[in-house]
Amino acid sequence: TANYNDFYNYESSVRFIRKNKPPFVIKVDGLASGKGVIICNSIKESEKTIEDIFINNKFGKAGKSILIEEFLEGYEISYFAFFDKNDFLPFGYALDHKRAKNYDKGLNTGGMGAFSPSKKVTAKMENSIIRSIVEPTKKALAKDKIIYRGIIFFGLMITKDGPKVIEYNTRFGDPECQVLMRLCESDILELLYATSDDKLDKKKVVISNEYCICVILASIGYPEKYKNNIKIKDLEKKDIKEKIHIFHSGTIKKKESIYSNGGRVLSITSKNISFDKARSDAYETLKEIDWINGFYRDDIGIKNYE
Repeated sequence: TANYNDFYNYESSVRFIRKNKPPFVIKVDGLASGKGVIICNSIKESEKTIEDIFINNKFGKAGKSILIEEFLEGYEISYFAFFDKNDFLPFGYALDHKRAKNYDKGLNTGGMGAFSPSKKVTAKMENSIIRSIVEPTKKALAKDKIIYRGIIFFGLMITKDGPKVIEYNTRFGDPECQVLMRLCESDILELLYATSDDKLDKKKVVISNEYCICVILASIGYPEKYKNNIKIKDLEKKDIKEKIHIFHSGTIKKKESIYSNGGRVLSITSKNISFDKARSDAYETLKEIDWINGFYRDDIGIKNYE
């Protein structure tokens, strides 16, 4: 994992920042709706972020303590595995896009899109992730006598020195979950039941050989202030292509019409044996929806070519 220090007040945090070189990754040590991680590229930006957390109380109780981490260079992937009392079962991965704007600019969000698989993630890399991260996690749980049944999301940075853990989550990621659900050919309920019943050793995960991409349609202003209750016209009447599936992330239905009810509103997923076709179909669908109060990144999946 990255090198880090934890802090409990403004003064000690700022002292540390001034003695070290940016960029810094500043994390509030509590639940913050996916917005508690701030990458700061200068001392001034770091001091303002710390002021917002400790002085201006921007994150409330979630910001009572923070972590300041070294900035890891590489590319990020979200890796998933089911765990039961005795075993684990790898489930798959997706490449997430956290920043609000194209080419990883703008504020951090809960996720603006994802895709899988990626030519960057080789079988050798996946074996390294399982050997150096997933297996040691299972051993550590057993050592500490923690019985955990469920999914673990490993937020990883693939660096020149190999995979490193950025975060753990005990849930499916969003929008990675949408991608994985489209690609999973196993019965997901059977996998979940086997997880709860300590029978993962008797199960296999079958993943489609197709590509899937998910693009988030978000409310203008997200991840900061945005308006709710904006109608998405004629969404239910759109002629959606066969391999497109739209997940409702932040909507509400009133009198047979769909209205926005959150920052991330719709998750447009597209699956195809051709990555380029999956990607183009997703963006064609977004153009058809044509929601004037929404925005989306138009570079989701570009990372697959880099």
